[in-house]
Amino acid sequence: MQPAWSLDGRSLFFVSARAGRFQIFRHDFAANSDTPVTNGIQPAVSPDGTFIAYEQGGLRVLDLATGESKMVRDEETEYRMEPSWTPDGQSLVYVTEHEGSNDVRIVPAAGGDAIELTNDTARHEMSPAVSPDGTRFAFVQFEAGIPVLFTAPITGGRAGAWRKVDLSRRHSVTPTGRVRIRVLGPDGQPVGARIYIDASDGRHYSPDNAFDRSMMVFDRHYFHMTADADVEVPAGKTTIEAIRGWQFVPKAVTVDVAAGGVHTATIRLERLADLPARGWYSGDSHVHDLHQGFGQSHESFFRQLVAEDINVTHALIHMDGTRRSHLWRRSRFL
Repeated sequence: MQPAWSLDGRSLFFVSARAGRFQIFRHDFAANSDTPVTNGIQPAVSPDGTFIAYEQGGLRVLDLATGESKMVRDEETEYRMEPSWTPDGQSLVYVTEHEGSNDVRIVPAAGGDAIELTNDTARHEMSPAVSPDGTRFAFVQFEAGIPVLFTAPITGGRAGAWRKVDLSRRHSVTPTGRVRIRVLGPDGQPVGARIYIDASDGRHYSPDNAFDRSMMVFDRHYFHMTADADVEVPAGKTTIEAIRGWQFVPKAVTVDVAAGGVHTATIRLERLADLPARGWYSGDSHVHDLHQGFGQSHESFFRQLVAEDINVTHALIHMDGTRRSHLWRRSRFL
């Protein structure tokens, strides 16, 4: 994961846990070989190709010629530093959690004091990327849980200096069609389910109004469907898989979606077992709600649990990645 090209394009840095821990490797295309470089994640190659910045117990820089690693910024992290070099190779922009929320800072690559570029403790700023001319940087802010794209001066400043990037429309680079999905239970009645879509381009798709989720281990995306779903996908062979807990047999169908057309895919699930009939009920003792900014409601959260065929659960308070929980009185379940 997390590939980064070398400056000359002859090799690729990437992260792997093949040795039992996260390490950065270099893949040599000519030799077709992988060489371990250092322990760490999120490699970012310097503009001159001689260093890599990475996260390992803080923000570090490795000299590729000597193998010497230097701690640039010693901070506790949650694997979100995502360092980005300035074009002159003198500084690094990265994500900090020092103030209890995700903010963007800039620090000299040789080490020194970091300067805050964003400081909104009520929101989170992540995934910084410096512009080619070094005058601005782009980042994502989670405003009430919704990701919003911004750019700002590399010198930082108040939010009034930020520019929100308007993402009001999209244009497909390849022809698309639509697939309408319906999942039925053994009795022929509609049921909810977890849906995986693998489209003809090898990517995953979700309805515009659905909350897209991702399996972190292998980056497979899915969504919960509680009623018929309508999804725009690239034209061609599209595989749709429905999963409903542990008592139903997962089932996948493949359809050929025509450009500009609409294809209906009906998936009928069969029971593997009927444990409630024997007095046994499925449960999950550790489930968090989602912040209302995601468009989640008490009802939609409940329907997702039903789609997973969960009979009993404990709805816990929200966790948002800042090591702080929302107060009980603010919970959407009280």
